[in-house]
Amino acid sequence: LISGFGGAADSVIEVTGNATIALRGLRISDGDETTAGIGGGIDFEGAGSLNLQNVIVSNNRAGYGGGIAFAAAGTLTLGSDVVVQNNVAANSGGGVRVSGAAMLRMVSPRSTVIGNEALGQDDDTGYGGGIQVLTPADAEIASPGFVNFGAVAFNRAKYGGGIALSVTDSADDGDDTSALLYSIDANSPVRVHDNIASELGGAVFLDLENDTFKPRTVRTFLCAWESRFD
Repeated sequence: LISGFGGAADSVIEVTGNATIALRGLRISDGDETTAGIGGGIDFEGAGSLNLQNVIVSNNRAGYGGGIAFAAAGTLTLGSDVVVQNNVAANSGGGVRVSGAAMLRMVSPRSTVIGNEALGQDDDTGYGGGIQVLTPADAEIASPGFVNFGAVAFNRAKYGGGIALSVTDSADDGDDTSALLYSIDANSPVRVHDNIASELGGAVFLDLENDTFKPRTVRTFLCAWESRFD
């Protein structure tokens, strides 16, 4: 157990610069970043990769990315036996928040993003209770889930209870973002279930570019193949 209980309000683990990190056999809990802070459990900024296996990220808080915030030119891999659970974002990205030139890969068995929440306390927030992907980042999700729970389950937000694909104000023309969902186990298709949005998109919310002051073309895509939304 690595706990952020007590002490300063901050992330449990913070990584900056260029780094290739692998975390194994850990529980990361009780991070208490401020309501403007990023990454309650793990805050990874810069470039490189973060690979989790047999890791629980639970009961952390932040303004953005309650469990994990990955803002890097690289790949965040949620490998086998990874549970991101019961984390809270005061604003957006309750469980996992991915931004920049980043890729979220969740394609191994026995992993889930479950029971997280994005409260949306500030204006124009509340996106992605389970996972928020911001332009120009992308996500690839194929895990059958953990035991009886799907890959993205029982999360809450204003927009995109399970998954939200968001357009950032700083996005340039062509900075598209996408989520690809497919199955690796014919008997257990990738599943997004029992998520709740108080406004729009219980399972998935795809942001629309509507900034008239910055003419540009920025698109969000969802491609789902042999997937379940229920």
